[in-house]
Amino acid sequence: MIKTINLPFLHQPTASPFFAKEKIKPFIIHLVISLLVSLSFLLFAINFWFPHDFMTLTGINHIALMIIGIDVILGPLLTFIVYNVKKKHLWLDLTFIAVLQASAFIYGAYTIYQGHPVYITFNADRFTLVSARDATPEQAKLKEYKVSTFGKPKLAYAEAPTDTEERNAFLFAVLFQNAPDLDRRVDYYKPYQANIDNILAKSLSADKLFKQDKHQALLKPYLSNYELDSLAFLPIQGKETFMIYVLDRKNAQPVGTINLDPWEIQTENSAKLNVQ
Repeated sequence: MIKTINLPFLHQPTASPFFAKEKIKPFIIHLVISLLVSLSFLLFAINFWFPHDFMTLTGINHIALMIIGIDVILGPLLTFIVYNVKKKHLWLDLTFIAVLQASAFIYGAYTIYQGHPVYITFNADRFTLVSARDATPEQAKLKEYKVSTFGKPKLAYAEAPTDTEERNAFLFAVLFQNAPDLDRRVDYYKPYQANIDNILAKSLSADKLFKQDKHQALLKPYLSNYELDSLAFLPIQGKETFMIYVLDRKNAQPVGTINLDPWEIQTENSAKLNVQ
């Protein structure tokens, strides 16, 4: 006679129907909490840390999409799938989901913090975004640049040392010792407002940038509030790409960005002229 051995862990509770009503309430609660937390953080980041489409310029928009994908979509969906009031260890499943979701959110939020610009630095002929990862505000000589890395981006003007010996030492360190370039050397920052004439002098020609109809369409929203002659257009460099930074000529304060690479446009226009 063969004895039947009862193994408790083989006796699973009867699965609830996939669309059982009991799943809807926890799913909605989880979804609402996830939406509130994730979207509140992202709205803060976009409006405070990443104005003027800087999230796209820095490439951080991919991290924002990851937060939405995991925290807003995947987390509540997993809760909907595993939720079964008859399951003995349901709390373990829900705890695992919560830990997974919290870990993804913390990683995403920290990456966004590290990638947000602390300084918007003008150097030579362009603006550059200096992220919290690279910023060293404690080394600033001017008080206005001793800022918190949690604050809004600060406009800055970087100027190479005028002393020949110091300048040569700086260039040698950048070229051969992997030292930070001028845009990240906060000790070489000068007052932004005192140098707006130097900045505006590097403006690109609107006629050359916006020759094509498709490019003019991107400029049009700015012309509802400004005359074309009152705007200045300069390159701004992100992690992997350039955009056009739009400034008000009165004070060199930023108005917005246009998602076009100014160097590519100028090269394209030159190529067309050569063909003609």
